[in-house]
Amino acid sequence: MCGPGVGARRTPPAVRAPEVETPVQLVLPVRLTAAPSLDNFQGTANRELLARLRDIASEPQQGRLWLVGSAGSGKSHLLTAVLSAAQTMGRAIATVDVADSSADSVRSVAVAALVVVDGVDGIAGDAAWEASLLQLCNEQRGALVFASRRHPADAGFLLADLRSRLAGCEIYRLGALTDADRTALLSMRATALGIELPEDVANYLLVRLPRDAASLSAAIDSLDLASWRTQRRLTVPFVRAVLKDDA
Repeated sequence: MCGPGVGARRTPPAVRAPEVETPVQLVLPVRLTAAPSLDNFQGTANRELLARLRDIASEPQQGRLWLVGSAGSGKSHLLTAVLSAAQTMGRAIATVDVADSSADSVRSVAVAALVVVDGVDGIAGDAAWEASLLQLCNEQRGALVFASRRHPADAGFLLADLRSRLAGCEIYRLGALTDADRTALLSMRATALGIELPEDVANYLLVRLPRDAASLSAAIDSLDLASWRTQRRLTVPFVRAVLKDDA
C-alpha cells in the first residue's frame, strides 16, 4: 500500500472539547423557627403577667418578678421572650441559668437593665450562690425576673436577708392551659413553621399527648420535621406513625 505522497497534507484528528459538567444548583429548604415571644405565649390565665413583662421590656424600671410554675409550664419561654423584647428596645440584658453558671459569674450582670435568673430555686442552700444572689438583688438597679418551681418562701433559702429581698418580689403563678389555649398553641406553632394542621389532627394530639405547653410545642416541631423529610401532609395515620416512632 502506498502511503501519501510527499507534501500531502494529513487530516488532523478531531479534537473533542472537554466535557464541562453543568453545576447543579441545590435548593435547600429553609427551616422556619417559632421563636419564643410574648405574643405567642398561650394562656388566658397569664394575661396580667404578660402585660407586666411587656412593661418591663419596654420601659426602664426597677422591678422584681418571681415566676412560679411546674416543668413545662412555659417559664423558660417567658424569660427568653422578655429578654428578646427588651433587646429589641435597645436595652442591655443578661441571663443567668444556675445549671450552667457559677456563683461568681452572677456579680458581673448587675449592670444590665434586665436580668433573668432561671431555675433560681436550684441554688437554695448553697452559701456562695446565695451570697451572690443577695449582692445581685442589692446592686441591680433595673429589672430582675426569677423563674422557679417553688414560691420563694418555700424554696429553702438560708440567708435571712436574701429571703427578705425575695419576699418582696411580685409573685406570678403560671396558670394552667385551657383546652382552647392548647388548641391555639398548636395552631400558632404550626402556622409559624409553615405547615397545615387539620382540625382532626389537632384534636388527636390533644388526646394523645401530655397537655403542657412544652410537650405540645415539641410535638409540632417533630411533626414538621417528619413532614418535610417525607413530603407528606399531616394526617392522623401519619401523625400516629411518627409519634409511635418517637415514643
